[in-house]
Order: sequence, then structure tokens, then C-alpha cells
Amino acid sequence: MWGFSILIFIAACLLANSVLLCRRTWTRVPVVCAIVLIPTLMWYLHSPVHRGPPSIMKSVDRASINNNEVRNWADTVHCTPKHILKPSSIDECARIVQNANNVRVVGGGHSWSPLICTNDTIISLEKLCGKPEWHNDSTVTFDAGCFIQDAQLELLKVDKQLHGYGAIQHQTLAGGFMTALHGAQFQNFASNVVEIDAVLANGTQIHVKDDIDTWRGSMGLLGIVSRMRIKVYASKSVLVTESSVTLEEAMLAMDDDTLEAMDVKTIWGTTKDVYHLRTFSAVVEEPITLKHEQHIEAFLHDNVFMPALLVGSRVLRHLPIAQLYYPTFYQHRESIMDAWYTYPEFGFKNAAYSISLPKCLDTIKLIRSLAKPYLVTVEFRKLLDAPGLLTWVTEPSCVIDVSFVDAQISQFDAKMRAFHMDIEDIVEQKGGAAHWGKFYASEYSKLNIRGLQNFTTIRATYDPGGKFLNPMTREIMTGITMKGRYTASAIEMRAGTWRITLLIGFITIMFLSCWPKMSKRQKRVFKPVRGTLYAKI
Repeated sequence: MWGFSILIFIAACLLANSVLLCRRTWTRVPVVCAIVLIPTLMWYLHSPVHRGPPSIMKSVDRASINNNEVRNWADTVHCTPKHILKPSSIDECARIVQNANNVRVVGGGHSWSPLICTNDTIISLEKLCGKPEWHNDSTVTFDAGCFIQDAQLELLKVDKQLHGYGAIQHQTLAGGFMTALHGAQFQNFASNVVEIDAVLANGTQIHVKDDIDTWRGSMGLLGIVSRMRIKVYASKSVLVTESSVTLEEAMLAMDDDTLEAMDVKTIWGTTKDVYHLRTFSAVVEEPITLKHEQHIEAFLHDNVFMPALLVGSRVLRHLPIAQLYYPTFYQHRESIMDAWYTYPEFGFKNAAYSISLPKCLDTIKLIRSLAKPYLVTVEFRKLLDAPGLLTWVTEPSCVIDVSFVDAQISQFDAKMRAFHMDIEDIVEQKGGAAHWGKFYASEYSKLNIRGLQNFTTIRATYDPGGKFLNPMTREIMTGITMKGRYTASAIEMRAGTWRITLLIGFITIMFLSCWPKMSKRQKRVFKPVRGTLYAKI
């Protein structure tokens, strides 16, 4: 993507120099290009949206481990543990766990909450991904360190696939199982896992089948999953129907039991709401391929859309973005995996809440009233069930994903947190729950985990010494409040400096563009004066 970055820089230079080029003031052109280069380099080397290593692309699958640092994908959590280990066998993993004081496991890092960090030992299972074991009952056993996308590619060789995964598939199978992964379909990923092998806190290796529900969505608090037996399904394509609808029309799709999947997206500002409804129907079982070619869209998101939000979200919220961006009606057939795949849109904290279907419409309207002064993205879909004692979906529900994207606003972090806390109050009043793997601003005691007490008792038998607890999970399990749940965002820390640099550069370019060009007579007068000054120096 270096080429596209250079093209954008050249285009910016041409635009900034347009007046000077028309006036043929050639000597000022390199100066203006140098001025344009400064905020460009700052964007990549000292990013105002990402505190991780310098990069051109943020909306891509990235490694969670960089040298001695562990950083989640969303850049909300990072730590430097004493040990970062990558066992190449289950026995080695068991020895590491047995000898460690405290252990957490990192996969794709796609949790916004502080699930992965500890000061002691972090394990990556990336080397534990061998060949799958096929069974005769439409199940396959995978090593838990395999990424979902790699497992899908293996299954597609025999026209099979997984169900319940999300739009982003750069997540390990273990991570999806432990963090209540869900997608556009109406059942989550863990509901398709029927057996697991796991390593306990004392290094013991066990097989779990009858007690599988306790392990689903258990945050890695019972042990480390090493192998998983998963239901698989025939590969298929679906008819994708995209349309711009009202909120009430979008809600009707929630009641359509003929659909394979559905989701609704929009961007809330101050203008009339338009909702982008996608339904997936008319399933055809057939061989499919995995494409996922959206590099240009991701590049434009990172290097055009994100800068525009940082300098102009207060203006953009008054524009009918959703109405301009989403199609009025569009229908096409696509493989089921490509149908709801999207590049990982980096930039803002994402929160997810579940509300029972009868209360969904009213809840969305209440959240909409909170969002009115801001620029906010929202997505909602239906999830019938998410099994597990720590589940956040205990009945047929709508899942509401919210991101505060009003990046130009002053005191961004404080206003973003206050906005989410107000939403969390509404969710609590409606008897809903929040996804603990996503961003959550309030005290964790408000999460509304209905099976928490039972899980706490069971967890104590598996891990009596709390080896798998970290500050976040300890707060959920015991009520001991963790300190510094989230560090300041890059937008809060760096965006102001970047905006000032941009503003100074703009004013300087305007000055250079408008300042009169010296006449030949002025040059003749100035030249000897300049020579005299140089001689004195």
C-alpha cells in the first residue's frame, strides 16, 4: 500500500500547490510539499488514531504480539508481561501453565476489553494448529490455536464450513469459543462446539463433553482449550438483498424466520435516519471460495475517512452520510463467507448490548435520542441464543453494536465514556446485558451475567488459586475494582497536535499562495542587498 500512500501525498501536494502552479511561482512549490509532508509523516509514524507500531494500514489483521509487548487489535489494551511464550505442543503448554504464577492466552486480540493482559505469562497458541481430524457425524476436531479463516480454508476443500463466526475471521478457534463470538447468523460460534480438550491450572489435561456448556464463553478462566470438536455444515451461497429502510421496516426482518441471517447498519448524525438492511436468503449448497479482497476499501478507511473524522466529524454529522452511502436496493448472490465478511474497521471502541426482541425497537429509539448531538455508528442483528454460564444472551434478542465516532469533539475520551455509560443505564433498565468482550464503561457489576454465581463456584474448583484471573476478570468474579481499565486513546493523546500541525500548515500554504510574487525590478533591487548581507555573515 506504499504506492497508494505516495499517490495520496502527490495528490495533496498538487492540490496545495494549485494556486502556485497557476501563478508559476515555482520556487515555493518544494516548500509547500515539505509542509504537506509533515502531517503525512505524523499520520504514519506518530499516528493520532493508533499507539502501536508505525504502519500504513490499521484496518488489517495484525499480530497481537510485537517483540516484548502484547497489544489488542483495537489498541485499547497493551502490556509487557515477564514471559510471552508460544508452545509447540500441548505437553509444553501444560508445563508452562503448571510452572507459571499467572496465565492469560492471546489469540487474534479482537476483544476491546482488557481480557488478554497479565504481568506474568501470556501464551499464544499459534504454533498449535495441525491437520484436522475428521469424524463421521459432520464434526471435525481442530487444534484450538488455528485461526477461523485457516479452518474455513481447510473445510472448503471438501465443501464444508463453520457456522456462527463473525465478519472478522482472524480469530483463533479457542478465542471465538471463549469470548462468545457471534455473527450475522442466529446462533453463536460456541454453540457448534461439542467437545474440547483443555489444560487446567495444575497442568492436568482433561477432555470435556458433558460439561461443555460451562466452558462456552468462559473467558479463559477454567483452563486453556487445546483441541475442539466442532459441527460443520455444507458450503453454501446466499442471495444478498441490500436496501435502505426505516427503523420499523428493519425491525420486521427480525421476525422473518425464513432468513439464513440478517444485519442492519447505519450512521447516526443530526439528519434523517436511513438504515441499511442486509438479508441473506435462498440458500444454495454448492462449492464456494474465500475471496476477501477489500484492501482498497480498508486503505481509504484508514487514510481518507479517519483523517476526515478527526478534522471534520462536527460537520459530517450534519450531512446525510447513510443516505448517500448505502444503496437504495441491490441484490446479488455470494458465498456465505464473503457475504458478511468485512475488513476490520479500525479506529473506535465498539460496545455490544443484548436486548430481548420485544424491547428492541424501544431501546434503539432511546439510544438514538442519546446519539442525536454526536456522530455514531450502529449495527444490530438477531441472536437467538448464546449458551454458557457467562452468556450475555439468554433469550431471543437483538444485539446492538455501538461506536462513538465523533472524533473531532473536544475531550473525546470523557464524552465517549459518558455516552456509553448512558447507554448502559438504558440497557440495565430494559433488563438487557452487555458483551464483556467489548468496550464497557460502567462498573462490571452492571453487566447482568445471570449465571455468574454458579460459574464462580465452578471456577473455584478448576482454578482454586486464581491462576487464570487478571484484573478485569477478577473484578467480574469478585467485585474488586481494577485500576486503569483503559488507557487514554491515541485520539485523546495525539489528535490535537496533529490538527494544530495541519492548521499551521494550511495557514502557511495560504500565505505562500497569496503573497505577491516579486517583479523583475524587485529582484534586481533585492539581489545586491542579499549579497551584501551574505558577505557580512
